Amino acid sequence: MKIDNSRTNSTKGYQFDQVFDESATQEAIFKRTRAEYLIKQVLTGFHATIFVYGQTGSGKTFTMEGYKYARPQPVSQAPGMAPPHPAPIINRKSATVESAAGVEDASLQAALTEEGIIPRAIRELFEQVKKKREETQTKITIKVQYIQLYNEKVYDLLNSNAQKKAFDGKKKPTQSQGLKLKMNALTDEVTIENVYIFECSSMEDGFKYFWKGLKNKVMSSHNMNQSSSRSHCILTFIVYQQDLSKNDPSAQIVSKLQLVDLAGSERQSHTTNFD
Repeated sequence: MKIDNSRTNSTKGYQFDQVFDESATQEAIFKRTRAEYLIKQVLTGFHATIFVYGQTGSGKTFTMEGYKYARPQPVSQAPGMAPPHPAPIINRKSATVESAAGVEDASLQAALTEEGIIPRAIRELFEQVKKKREETQTKITIKVQYIQLYNEKVYDLLNSNAQKKAFDGKKKPTQSQGLKLKMNALTDEVTIENVYIFECSSMEDGFKYFWKGLKNKVMSSHNMNQSSSRSHCILTFIVYQQDLSKNDPSAQIVSKLQLVDLAGSERQSHTTNFD
């Protein structure tokens, strides 16, 4: 793609692997991102990341999640308190369905059709893990963490008590809140202090923690998109693998699948953010 800029009398070229129009389905986008291949690579020991980037209102969160958000009803509130933020509309039956094939419930079928990259990736991850367990002597453990970067601070979306304490109806968190980052000088690895990490023994667990994080996600409405969070949200599945045939407990492979919903790419001043 080439774009002519008449003001500067210059041309810029951009290259894309694929351009989707408004008729593209969630399934088509998931397949074209080669998420199934990336998850397969995670199970061979590689790290993989899928993220969405773009202007607010361009459909990033819907592409990643696939859920519609209910607008809050006008209510009376005390001065300085934030209005209730939009909440995702989730059909929780979807956590027990491995595939949309053969589903007769119309509402459930619609929910599965609209599922975004994250729900499809959760389903695909546990499907591939199940297959590898059946075909090899591999012990596989999956753990999950879900964090949010908001106003340059890190918050744990799986720690409901901390989220409630930090915000508790306020428009902004207190300055003292937020998790600390630590650098391991030996491995050059950055870790987050006191972040919750839960083990997922099933696909249902994966959905449970994903939905719990969505419930705790901080929303900050502004003129461009009422359901925008104005934050980066990172859902991480950590996969631990041990080959039992080698009889070596120390031979463990650790890899990560990270699913990222970035904040809008435009300058915050352009959104007339209400914060």
